[in-house]
Amino acid sequence: MFYLENEFRFHIRDFDCTLLRRWVRSNKLRRDASMYIVVNPSNHWSNLKIWLRHAYLDRRLAIGAPMEPSTPRTEYMYAMCQFFRVVLRESHAGASWESVERHLEDLRYAMAILKPGYMAG
Repeated sequence: MFYLENEFRFHIRDFDCTLLRRWVRSNKLRRDASMYIVVNPSNHWSNLKIWLRHAYLDRRLAIGAPMEPSTPRTEYMYAMCQFFRVVLRESHAGASWESVERHLEDLRYAMAILKPGYMAG
C-alpha cells in the first residue's frame, strides 16, 4: 500500500484514540501519511484524559484545528482542542504529567461552570 499517496480518515468515538495510537506507532510511513480525524462530540472525560496523556508522551497523537471539515464545531470540540494545546505547550516547557493534569482538571472545572455537566463522565 502506498501510504503517502492516500488519505486516511479516523472516526474517533467517545474520545477513544486506541486505533489512532496503533496506526501512528505501527509504521513510519503510516505516521507520515495524510490523516484526517473526525471526532464525534462526546462528554467522555476519562477517554479524553487517556488520549491527552498519550499526546503528552507522543505529540503526533495531538489534535487541533484544522480538523476534518465534517467534524461538528461545538463548544466540546473547541474545548478539546484547547486541552491539547495546553498539553503540547506544557510538555514542550518540560512540565510533568502531574502538573499538566492539574491544568486540565482546572480547565474542565471552568468549562463545567459555564456548561453544567461538561465532561462529567
